[in-house]
Amino acid sequence: MNRILRALARTALACAACAATLSFAQGDQRQTVRIGLVDNFSPRFYIQTYAPTIQYLKEKFPEYRFESVEFDGARAIERSGETFDFVVSSSGAFAVLRSKLGLEHVVMRRRVGAPRASASVSGVMLVRADRKDLKTIRDLKGKVLATDSTRLFGGYVALLDEIGRSGYDPDSFFSGKLVTDYRYPDAVSLLSLGRADVAFLSTCRWEELIETGVVARDALRVINDKTQAGERCARSAEGLPGEIFAATPAVSSEVAKNVTIALLQMPRGERDWEWVSATVLVPVYELLERMKLGPFAYLRERTPAVFFERYRMQIGLGLLFIVFCLGLALLRIYRSNVLIRRRTQELTQTIREKERLTQEANQTRHYLRLLERNNIVSQLSSMFAHELKQPVTNIINYAAGLKMLSDSGRSSEKETQLALAAISDQARRVGDIIERVRAYAKGQPAMVTECRLREVAEQLARDFRMGQTSKARLQISVPGDIVLPADPVALELLLLNLLRNGDNALRGVRKPEIQVSAASRAGHVRITVSDNGPGVPEQFLDKLGALGAVPNPSGLGMGLTIAAGIAEKHKGHLEFHNRPEGGFTVAVYLPGMPQ
Repeated sequence: MNRILRALARTALACAACAATLSFAQGDQRQTVRIGLVDNFSPRFYIQTYAPTIQYLKEKFPEYRFESVEFDGARAIERSGETFDFVVSSSGAFAVLRSKLGLEHVVMRRRVGAPRASASVSGVMLVRADRKDLKTIRDLKGKVLATDSTRLFGGYVALLDEIGRSGYDPDSFFSGKLVTDYRYPDAVSLLSLGRADVAFLSTCRWEELIETGVVARDALRVINDKTQAGERCARSAEGLPGEIFAATPAVSSEVAKNVTIALLQMPRGERDWEWVSATVLVPVYELLERMKLGPFAYLRERTPAVFFERYRMQIGLGLLFIVFCLGLALLRIYRSNVLIRRRTQELTQTIREKERLTQEANQTRHYLRLLERNNIVSQLSSMFAHELKQPVTNIINYAAGLKMLSDSGRSSEKETQLALAAISDQARRVGDIIERVRAYAKGQPAMVTECRLREVAEQLARDFRMGQTSKARLQISVPGDIVLPADPVALELLLLNLLRNGDNALRGVRKPEIQVSAASRAGHVRITVSDNGPGVPEQFLDKLGALGAVPNPSGLGMGLTIAAGIAEKHKGHLEFHNRPEGGFTVAVYLPGMPQ
């Protein structure tokens, strides 16, 4: 309907222009009064305001031939270079063209019911009544807007200004905009269909739709209602001056006087508007400045010169702060470099030895990953390599320590004997591991003895600290009276694998910590190994303990598999869960000593 009305209005204007041209061609000697119409109006303005006004002037002054020329915006009439006697535009377009075309306002359109002529037009923000989530302007951020035109000074620009005055950037406030250009479905239809979250309408447009039965009053709701007592139409923004009938420097004083008096005396009849003397335009200029439009468009410029001129003081202070920070940073870097060089000289030999051992260990781990990925080794050989690494690494460390003591000339008989005893103990441990692996491969039962869990835990802590380059703080909290039937070596292997997994999970944690605790209850022993790492994704919890169930790029991925197998050999099981305060816990349940 809006599109049809607009087409009819433009057709009527075109016919009038053609008739005027034809009359002139046939010898019409009447004085021509040219009117430039800046097109940023709704179709109803043409039908209800402009057409009746021109018809009234024609009847009032038959000696004049009125000719209307429509322009698509303020820039179009400015660039046309044509001469006009009058210009009809919104108050916003008038403020833009006033200095460029030398316009002087003659009369202003006042809406009946408006508190004053300078507050005749505005706009209203509407949402569906069932959208309980949309109550204020803040709730509209990131939503989709529907509007019939983005050039309506009251129905669009004024509402964006209200959003800006609420503390938001109107240019990026909405996630999307649906502009109908007065085609169907219009803004209200898009809102009712749910394709838009909010609709912008000009003042009184909503009330017209309610009166004609297009939309029910309780179907929509006003956001940021600023309607005052006595106003007939709802609004969501401050009122602005209405449309302006302005004179140009080209109009004769007589024509300007006659048209001005006629418009002021134009009978209102049943219309809801009238032409009145133009009042203050300060609100228009304030809005244009806030929105950076028209004569204030330069505020949107982003050239370096404009930016530097606008923020000269802030830039100067910022540069001084940056120079100060750079000076402090350079001083700190210099001091750090001095300390680093000093420490480097002290630790060079140790670092070289550590790098050599690390390189050998990396090569070994790389080789084992290749074996696993290509299915060259079986699960048994993988298990053997996995468990044999700890005591062998301990032997290497003890041997390297003996060599360093010998090379430095600081070795003693007591220290040598202690180191050799430790090497012998680790060698026996290698043999025990080999026998256990062979027993597991043959399906033989575990060699069960009475194990004091605290002694196993203390030996576990020593082996872990010796064989791991771990930064984690290890806490052992195991009562000394817990005794259970188990294979001591196998039990230590089980717990050692859990410690390794916890240590791997703590890489990158600021203060890594591993806790080992135990409790005996109702004929069962519960051993827990907890860490403060990131935990395990929920989708992997049920799969833990199965070979290959969870990807582990840092090794063979068999630690939990071996631990689960040892627990099952001892008629026990493992349970896994994430800690509520952060971290991961593995609980080992084993049978206690029979009463």
